[in-house]
Amino acid sequence: MSYRIRPADPLRANVRRVLGQQIARARRDLAADDPVEAVHQFRKRCKKIRAVLRLVRPALGQQFKVENNRFRDMARRVSAARDAQVLGETFDRLLDAYDDEIDRRHYVSARPAAAAGQQTDMGLPSEGVLAELDAGMADARVALAHYRFSAEGFEVIADGLARTYGRARTAMRQALAQPSADAFHEWRKRVKYHRHHCDLLRDLWPRPMKARASELQRLADMLGDEHDLAVLAATAEGAGDRNSRSQRALLALIDGRRTALQQAAEPLGRCLFAEKQDAFRKRVTHYWKARQLALKR
Repeated sequence: MSYRIRPADPLRANVRRVLGQQIARARRDLAADDPVEAVHQFRKRCKKIRAVLRLVRPALGQQFKVENNRFRDMARRVSAARDAQVLGETFDRLLDAYDDEIDRRHYVSARPAAAAGQQTDMGLPSEGVLAELDAGMADARVALAHYRFSAEGFEVIADGLARTYGRARTAMRQALAQPSADAFHEWRKRVKYHRHHCDLLRDLWPRPMKARASELQRLADMLGDEHDLAVLAATAEGAGDRNSRSQRALLALIDGRRTALQQAAEPLGRCLFAEKQDAFRKRVTHYWKARQLALKR
């Protein structure tokens, strides 16, 4: 419940509360006993924090760039270990998707080639890095007290909400018009930010907003799997013998699965982003006003 805007409270106070809670939880994540899980949860926390910053980006002004860069850079410091883990998981999920159609033994030799770019020498972050990240989060907590917003009421978040939606819609249209790994990855990133915004605003109208957030998560999962497969393909192409039978078979599986995911994502995306940006902004503004009216009665 902490990652939620409370309609009964002033929006500026809401933003400070949510960010403060996420920063505190990020620091706890760093202290987890399982270092792999600690890295995973810390990165997720940074993404949720950056989503909040995007929600207030127009109202925050130049301060947005400073704070967004702060959390982006901290997440990047622990990205290598998680990326290596994801590569292996992606390979296994790919074979699972075709389990009834293939003999998995034929792909055993392709796995080392596909995982050659995992950069295992980078490993998990050291205790020193974790301590620096904890200190960075402590600094971020201090900086939060100095945030200054140029808007009042719902206007604190209205423009950021609409712009994030609009960028996700534009990214979708570009990816569908000219499919590429980069285009679908961009769409995925924008969808995830918009999904976080719907989570934050769930209390405006709980059932519809929860349903939208759930469908956005389903879309983000499809696009995430598509991106992971694109990375796996690039890694496989850059390592090992491209002309080996197992390597060609692996790349064919990846290509088929990516195509299936792209085709599944299109109708869902077109439904979720059917409205133009201004229409979406007006609709959610009406939700906010209706909720405020209900609270007064």
